[in-house]
Amino acid sequence: MLSQLNTFISPAAIYMMPLEIESNRWRCSWLEDKVKVEYHRNDVWEYRGDYELIGNSCCTVCGSRTIVSKGQTFCTNPHHDRVTLDRAYIVGKYYKTGDPRFRDSLLSQHIIKLKNNHFFATPIALAMVLLVKNRYGHLQDFDTLVPVPSYRGKSDQGGQATSIADIVGYELDLAVEDILVKTSESKAVGMKAAERVEMIDNGTFALAEKSTTTKGKKVLLVDDTITTGSTASGCANVLRGSGAAEVSLLVAGKTWS
Repeated sequence: MLSQLNTFISPAAIYMMPLEIESNRWRCSWLEDKVKVEYHRNDVWEYRGDYELIGNSCCTVCGSRTIVSKGQTFCTNPHHDRVTLDRAYIVGKYYKTGDPRFRDSLLSQHIIKLKNNHFFATPIALAMVLLVKNRYGHLQDFDTLVPVPSYRGKSDQGGQATSIADIVGYELDLAVEDILVKTSESKAVGMKAAERVEMIDNGTFALAEKSTTTKGKKVLLVDDTITTGSTASGCANVLRGSGAAEVSLLVAGKTWS
């Protein structure tokens, strides 16, 4: 449920208005550089913390750090040239559990908890919706959301990406199509960056049987994290091969080191 905090707003500013969203006992509020997260219990809204939004000094295609040299901006991802996304739209930084910054990152904690409990898909998805509404309103014109599959031999139905996409799709009135399957048994978690890229290049994703066509469509992939961009690129390659006109990624966290 969306609720406007301003009583009046001009049509030109419709995508920049402050918003709050409530769903499944969670409430998220847009605060420009962060998203405030609350949970409703015993008739009281409990403040759980903030999702710190990722800054502007990162690559718009893969989310990696950028550096400026001689007046030009460069992405620090050594595999940047192999990322085939049109763009990545990222909520915040994701720190792994061994990183000392993890304990102060509510977004990182919720992403980890999401893997075993889809209850945490709600605040993550609501933060994504606020990001779209306040910064990237044009994403509401995309044709479909496609979850990135996590498990070999089947789509992501019931997985963490789908649990996020279902809520985002409902709030933005976008169709969710679970049309990709993972074909490789290899897991990217724990792999070095070069190994991840090689695994994806060898063909890790495919269209599910009897999937709907993506010909001419603008597709927005949905996932919980992005590291090198290889996983999302593998999905993008399949979708483009089936005729998609544009493939971008909406993701909760960019793995940060």
